[in-house]
Amino acid sequence: MRMSAGLSTPLPLWGRTFLLLLSVTVAQSHWPSEAGRDWENQLEASMHSVLSDLHEAVPTVVGIPDGTAVVGRSFRVTIPADSVASNGELIKVSAAGKEALPSWLHWDPQSHTLEGLPLDTDKGVHYISVSATRLGANGSHVPQSSSVFSIEVYPEDHNEPQSVRAASPEPAEAASSACAADEPVTVLTVILDADLTKMTPKQRLELLHRMRSFSEVELPNMKLVPVVNNRLFDMSAFMAGPGNAKKVVENGALLSWKLGCSLNQNNVPDIRGVEAPAR
Repeated sequence: MRMSAGLSTPLPLWGRTFLLLLSVTVAQSHWPSEAGRDWENQLEASMHSVLSDLHEAVPTVVGIPDGTAVVGRSFRVTIPADSVASNGELIKVSAAGKEALPSWLHWDPQSHTLEGLPLDTDKGVHYISVSATRLGANGSHVPQSSSVFSIEVYPEDHNEPQSVRAASPEPAEAASSACAADEPVTVLTVILDADLTKMTPKQRLELLHRMRSFSEVELPNMKLVPVVNNRLFDMSAFMAGPGNAKKVVENGALLSWKLGCSLNQNNVPDIRGVEAPAR
């Protein structure tokens, strides 16, 4: 099952990003539909000490749990500012032992949120240091307290354990959208003329937020990954089909979300809202 269409009205995407192609595909493998990172429902917190000298110099704040992320999925966590900086200290967030965050993460000091969208090159465990500092007499920042937690980034085809899925904020909705182990999954894929590797973490999330109104699904249910030798990203498809971009400028990005299970028309929602603006 495959469909393709183009755009006559450009979407308000970042930079030179344009919608190029729509494709509905069916895969036998599980669609990781519940990849949202609800921080309050993560596994039991455990602290990892990778900076022994820092931990000896300043007190450790316990309470930030370790977390997980999935390649191509939005990640977001709110740092408990009250427990880290209870006396109005400045909060500094960085990779443990470094001055900056991993390249896929963005820290918003206003909302105290750490968010990002990891790519395949970001797989593995990342240790994040959260410290409260005061401005010293000489103008330097003096650490007052610190905490280190980890974020493990899994591959994009990672399926969450049943225990994690069961702990989602809306279990009834999760159960209704889950497909059987041997049941095909219908997925809608949108190809964008964009290069995620050139975008900052904030720009990736802005792109995802802008596509939210187009897809009409929540951020945790969308997947955004770069095109890497993908058969869907063929120049002949752009030259032959409709669309608002006839020339590929960037490497391309694949935005996809689950429509339903199997090929039963009763299980697939109405996608005319997606098809109409693509003509």
